[in-house]
Amino acid sequence: GNSGGGAIKSTSSIRSSRSPSSPHAIPFAEDEERNGLFNQLQRNWSANNLSEVSLSGRVEHFADVEARLSPSSEGGAKTNVISASTVRDKYVPDSESQLVSHLDFNMKTQILFNISDFGWGTQAFNVVKRYYSGAAPLLDACFNSIRNLTYTRLGGTKIDTGPFRSAIWYYVHRISGIFHDDYDYQRVNKLVHQMTKSFVKKMVVEPHFMTKEDLNVGVQFLDEEKVHIALLATESRKQANLLYALSAVAEHLSGRRSSQ
Repeated sequence: GNSGGGAIKSTSSIRSSRSPSSPHAIPFAEDEERNGLFNQLQRNWSANNLSEVSLSGRVEHFADVEARLSPSSEGGAKTNVISASTVRDKYVPDSESQLVSHLDFNMKTQILFNISDFGWGTQAFNVVKRYYSGAAPLLDACFNSIRNLTYTRLGGTKIDTGPFRSAIWYYVHRISGIFHDDYDYQRVNKLVHQMTKSFVKKMVVEPHFMTKEDLNVGVQFLDEEKVHIALLATESRKQANLLYALSAVAEHLSGRRSSQ
């Protein structure tokens, strides 16, 4: 079924991953990082009492997610810079030469986008529905499908990976400067390996630099599990971009109404 938690796996692929002759077989007990994730997922995450962490503490945890990946990220350090001619000029003739770069969200100079002020289900969905009614439910179904997609498995072992999938989703929102005040960001550092975080971040901010080496995510996920991580990351990024754009539209409409 598609409820609960887990990675993308069919029954046949579960059997093949356990077979010694399978090229994708992973000796589960021999992968320390995979076992570590499995043990973390066995915890009762619902028992975590978020009310014990102050709002300022949650913001600190939010900042720490990226600080552990890149100590310079909170200073707004630039990552790779690429000439537009290597990407855009393939599709847009006679375009002017310019640079395309990613700039990390800067906790010191930029304002957090608080999801409680403008969320997808509460505000953004309605803005889309107002101007393109057919697209709103399709986008909503796409987000929900990818977030909830599961076969309740990690490798060949039954486990609820809901917390891991949520950690990937919220990490991408973190990269985008979107803050969920009802989420404990310590979970991201506990559940997501740093190399997995690097893979996810590159996937959503610099996909044109992705190489085969980036598929080494620190944990021996099956190929289909890596695909699931990539889908979670890209859909979360899509939602983050829509939230920023639609909040600007809503703000404009609010200002126009107040001036009338």
